Amino acid sequence: MILIKSTGKIHVRNRLKKILFFHSPFSILFWIFSFAFYFFAFDADAATIIWDGGGDGMNWNDANNWVGDIKPGTADIALFNDTSDNSATVDTGISVAGINISSGYDGTLTQNSTITVGNSGFSMTAGVFIGGIDVIDVNGSLTLASGVNFTSTSGELRIEQNLTINSATIFSHNNGVIKFDGGYTGGTSINAPNIVFNKVVINRTYYNGSTNGDATLTIAAGTTLPLGENPTITLNAPDDNDDWYHLTNNGTITASGTIDSNVRGTFTFGSGSTFSVPDTANLNIDGSLIVNTNATFSGFNTLSLDGGYTFSTTISLPGISINKAIINRTYYNGSTNGDATLTIA
Repeated sequence: MILIKSTGKIHVRNRLKKILFFHSPFSILFWIFSFAFYFFAFDADAATIIWDGGGDGMNWNDANNWVGDIKPGTADIALFNDTSDNSATVDTGISVAGINISSGYDGTLTQNSTITVGNSGFSMTAGVFIGGIDVIDVNGSLTLASGVNFTSTSGELRIEQNLTINSATIFSHNNGVIKFDGGYTGGTSINAPNIVFNKVVINRTYYNGSTNGDATLTIAAGTTLPLGENPTITLNAPDDNDDWYHLTNNGTITASGTIDSNVRGTFTFGSGSTFSVPDTANLNIDGSLIVNTNATFSGFNTLSLDGGYTFSTTISLPGISINKAIINRTYYNGSTNGDATLTIA
């Protein structure tokens, strides 16, 4: 009897504990953390999802068109290979970690909605891509191999890291804009020899956290960037952390009107590079400007040295014809003392 009573008391006591647990604030926290763990574990298992065209054989948003009948999520890489040559259409806005159109795929990927790609980037070694009118936002690198056929969007193609286009790529700008944007914390390059662009915009910010650092955007030899009329080149970094963002041109930059160069660092024109502007153009420099003696740097109307960065700068223009130069800069080093020097080479 005592054992039975004791067992009964324990049973009732356990029931009371369960009731109190499921109705207590601790139970709410328990379930929140349980669900959070489940979803984070799911993201950790993200993978490469292969197109097999096994559903309607056409639309990206049909899960049955992907191996495992699961369409790629934000942490996944969408892979097109020799599993299926069925052409695919981005029929709704997508966001994935990466897109890889690899060797063996002979189909066409057509854009009918917004495409957002993470830092795994967008690469093509085969196939055809046809852009639409919506934004393509690549937060990694865009790489187009020899022989692939790529038609850009007529809207904006945004690239945060590198652009590499083989000279044998069939590339059509579709009257769209390529914008180099974002805040990637490393050096990047634009390497597209003999490729014709419609218009290019450069507007990036470098930030290396709590430590000092430099980043450089390099335009490779043979690459031509048309900036259009009255462009602004922005490579920014915070004043309070002594970060620098440099621009090195080894290719060709064309522009007209007034060119604002807001480069926190040094704008360098390497040997064999070209800066092609009409002699009525004006150039505003907010930083240093270094032109190699073997660079082709056409004369321009007015050079304005402006800005208020807290560092010394250099202007080196050997053999360059300038109609007029204006110097109007301000130095301020916060609450501490300091010096800055503008050097004309």
